[in-house]
Amino acid sequence: MSLGAEDVKPKAFHAEEGTRESIAVDPVAEKKLVRKIDLHLMPSVFILYLFSYVDRSNLGLAKVAGMEEDLELTSDQYYTAVIMWVIGYTIAAVPSK
Repeated sequence: MSLGAEDVKPKAFHAEEGTRESIAVDPVAEKKLVRKIDLHLMPSVFILYLFSYVDRSNLGLAKVAGMEEDLELTSDQYYTAVIMWVIGYTIAAVPSK
């Protein structure tokens, strides 16, 4: 005789207050899943944050170091480049939140 999914007893229950429905969650599987997500996601998030910090500081430092003269940019062109970077940065940051 084989057991179906409805015959298996869950190890733990998590339910929201005020609801009659409950969701069976295996705490061991949940812990393994959270650890796997942390090990794969957190290094990527850290690297992206580091790149964003470097990019934000480099744009201002490049102007001070003479980027405008080297590229023959006017103030309006530099401002347009900064705005384009900020818009791209904002769009890319939305999925990370």
